[in-house]
Amino acid sequence: MIIIRPATLKDVDGIIQVCIEGNRVTYQDLLPASDMEEKIVTYYNSTRIQDEIMNLDDSWNGWIVADEDGEIIGAGAGGYNEEGQAEVLALYLNPTRKRNGIGTKILAEITKVHQAQGAKEQWVSFIHKNELATLFYEAQDFIFIKETTDQEGQCYSHYKRKI
Repeated sequence: MIIIRPATLKDVDGIIQVCIEGNRVTYQDLLPASDMEEKIVTYYNSTRIQDEIMNLDDSWNGWIVADEDGEIIGAGAGGYNEEGQAEVLALYLNPTRKRNGIGTKILAEITKVHQAQGAKEQWVSFIHKNELATLFYEAQDFIFIKETTDQEGQCYSHYKRKI
Protein backbone atom coordinates (compact mmCIF):
# COMPACT_ATOMS: atom_id res chain seq x y z
CA MET A 1 0.00 0.00 0.00
CA ILE A 2 1.25 3.49 -0.87
CA ILE A 3 1.12 6.14 1.84
CA ILE A 4 1.67 9.82 1.03
CA ARG A 5 3.13 11.60 4.07
CA PRO A 6 5.63 14.20 5.28
CA ALA A 7 9.20 12.94 5.23
CA THR A 8 11.11 11.98 8.36
CA LEU A 9 14.84 11.59 8.87
CA LYS A 10 14.45 7.86 8.17
CA ASP A 11 13.52 8.80 4.58
CA VAL A 12 16.73 10.65 3.69
CA ASP A 13 18.34 7.84 1.69
CA GLY A 14 15.09 7.05 -0.12
CA ILE A 15 14.55 10.69 -1.09
CA ILE A 16 18.12 10.92 -2.38
CA GLN A 17 17.75 7.73 -4.41
CA VAL A 18 14.44 8.77 -5.99
CA CYS A 19 15.71 12.26 -6.81
CA ILE A 20 18.97 11.02 -8.32
CA GLU A 21 17.25 8.36 -10.43
CA GLY A 22 14.55 10.83 -11.45
CA ASN A 23 17.11 13.45 -12.44
CA ARG A 24 19.17 11.06 -14.50
CA VAL A 25 16.14 9.82 -16.46
CA THR A 26 14.51 13.24 -16.82
CA TYR A 27 17.55 15.25 -17.82
CA GLN A 28 19.63 12.72 -19.77
CA ASP A 29 18.72 14.37 -23.07
CA LEU A 30 18.27 17.92 -21.74
CA LEU A 31 21.48 18.64 -19.83
CA PRO A 32 25.14 17.80 -20.29
CA ALA A 33 26.05 14.89 -18.00
CA SER A 34 28.47 17.08 -16.02
CA ASP A 35 25.73 19.67 -15.31
CA MET A 36 23.31 16.95 -14.23
CA GLU A 37 25.87 15.37 -11.90
CA GLU A 38 26.76 18.76 -10.43
CA LYS A 39 23.06 19.38 -9.71
CA ILE A 40 22.76 15.95 -8.07
CA VAL A 41 25.79 16.52 -5.83
CA THR A 42 24.55 19.99 -4.84
CA TYR A 43 20.90 19.23 -4.12
CA TYR A 44 20.61 15.54 -3.26
CA ASN A 45 23.09 14.83 -0.48
CA SER A 46 22.43 13.63 3.08
CA THR A 47 23.35 16.88 4.81
CA ARG A 48 21.05 18.99 2.66
CA ILE A 49 18.09 16.58 2.71
CA GLN A 50 18.33 16.18 6.50
CA ASP A 51 18.35 19.96 6.88
CA GLU A 52 15.36 20.28 4.54
CA ILE A 53 13.38 17.75 6.58
CA MET A 54 14.16 19.43 9.91
CA ASN A 55 13.99 23.13 8.99
CA LEU A 56 10.68 24.18 7.54
CA ASP A 57 9.35 27.67 6.86
CA ASP A 58 7.14 29.39 4.29
CA SER A 59 9.81 29.30 1.60
CA TRP A 60 10.41 25.57 2.18
CA ASN A 61 7.50 23.38 3.31
CA GLY A 62 9.56 20.19 3.45
CA TRP A 63 9.51 16.91 1.60
CA ILE A 64 6.39 14.83 0.98
CA VAL A 65 7.09 11.18 0.20
CA ALA A 66 5.28 8.26 -1.35
CA ASP A 67 6.07 5.31 0.89
CA GLU A 68 5.27 1.82 -0.33
CA ASP A 69 5.87 -0.69 2.42
CA GLY A 70 8.90 1.24 3.70
CA GLU A 71 10.38 2.03 0.27
CA ILE A 72 10.34 5.66 -0.89
CA ILE A 73 9.07 5.61 -4.48
CA GLY A 74 8.40 9.32 -4.89
CA ALA A 75 9.24 12.65 -3.27
CA GLY A 76 8.16 16.23 -3.76
CA ALA A 77 8.38 19.58 -2.04
CA GLY A 78 6.88 23.04 -2.15
CA GLY A 79 7.17 26.47 -0.66
CA TYR A 80 6.86 30.13 -1.53
CA ASN A 81 9.12 31.98 -3.94
CA GLU A 82 10.49 35.51 -3.62
CA GLU A 83 7.25 36.99 -5.00
CA GLY A 84 5.20 35.22 -2.32
CA GLN A 85 3.72 32.72 -4.76
CA ALA A 86 3.15 29.07 -3.85
CA GLU A 87 5.53 26.91 -5.82
CA VAL A 88 6.17 23.24 -6.47
CA LEU A 89 9.93 23.05 -5.97
CA ALA A 90 10.62 19.37 -6.63
CA LEU A 91 8.69 16.28 -7.68
CA TYR A 92 10.42 13.03 -8.61
CA LEU A 93 9.35 9.41 -8.84
CA ASN A 94 11.14 6.13 -9.15
CA PRO A 95 11.32 6.00 -12.97
CA THR A 96 9.66 2.57 -13.06
CA ARG A 97 6.63 3.92 -11.15
CA LYS A 98 5.54 6.76 -13.43
CA ARG A 99 1.99 6.98 -14.77
CA ASN A 100 0.47 5.24 -11.74
CA GLY A 101 -1.02 8.35 -10.08
CA ILE A 102 1.75 8.64 -7.49
CA GLY A 103 2.96 12.05 -8.67
CA THR A 104 -0.63 13.31 -8.65
CA LYS A 105 -1.01 12.20 -5.03
CA ILE A 106 2.24 13.87 -3.96
CA LEU A 107 1.22 17.06 -5.75
CA ALA A 108 -2.17 16.95 -3.99
CA GLU A 109 -0.41 16.89 -0.59
CA ILE A 110 1.87 19.78 -1.55
CA THR A 111 -1.25 21.66 -2.70
CA LYS A 112 -3.03 21.04 0.63
CA VAL A 113 -0.11 22.67 2.45
CA HIS A 114 -0.21 25.64 0.07
CA GLN A 115 -3.97 26.03 0.51
CA ALA A 116 -3.61 25.89 4.31
CA GLN A 117 -1.10 28.74 3.99
CA GLY A 118 -3.69 30.76 2.07
CA ALA A 119 -2.38 30.34 -1.47
CA LYS A 120 -4.83 30.80 -4.34
CA GLU A 121 -2.44 29.85 -7.12
CA GLN A 122 0.50 27.54 -7.53
CA TRP A 123 3.53 27.83 -9.81
CA VAL A 124 6.04 25.35 -11.15
CA SER A 125 9.15 25.89 -13.27
CA PHE A 126 11.22 23.33 -15.10
CA ILE A 127 13.78 23.06 -17.86
CA HIS A 128 12.19 23.90 -21.20
CA LYS A 129 11.58 20.87 -23.44
CA ASN A 130 11.06 18.59 -20.43
CA GLU A 131 8.19 16.73 -22.08
CA LEU A 132 7.46 14.53 -19.06
CA ALA A 133 6.97 17.57 -16.83
CA THR A 134 4.97 19.42 -19.49
CA LEU A 135 2.54 16.53 -19.92
CA PHE A 136 2.21 15.95 -16.17
CA TYR A 137 1.61 19.55 -15.15
CA GLU A 138 -0.73 20.32 -18.03
CA ALA A 139 -2.78 17.25 -17.01
CA GLN A 140 -2.95 18.84 -13.52
CA ASP A 141 -4.47 22.04 -14.98
CA PHE A 142 -1.29 24.10 -14.97
CA ILE A 143 -1.18 26.69 -17.77
CA PHE A 144 1.97 27.83 -19.55
CA ILE A 145 2.82 31.44 -18.62
CA LYS A 146 6.30 32.22 -19.91
CA GLU A 147 9.84 31.12 -20.69
CA THR A 148 12.93 32.60 -19.08
CA THR A 149 16.65 32.07 -19.52
CA ASP A 150 19.07 32.05 -16.58
CA GLN A 151 22.60 33.45 -16.43
CA GLU A 152 24.06 30.19 -17.73
CA GLY A 153 21.77 30.24 -20.77
CA GLN A 154 19.39 27.51 -19.55
CA CYS A 155 15.79 28.05 -20.67
CA TYR A 156 12.92 27.37 -18.22
CA SER A 157 9.18 27.00 -18.71
CA HIS A 158 6.92 28.55 -16.04
CA TYR A 159 3.39 27.29 -15.41
CA LYS A 160 0.69 28.16 -12.90
CA ARG A 161 -2.76 27.03 -11.83
CA LYS A 162 -5.48 28.19 -9.48
CA ILE A 163 -5.83 26.11 -6.31
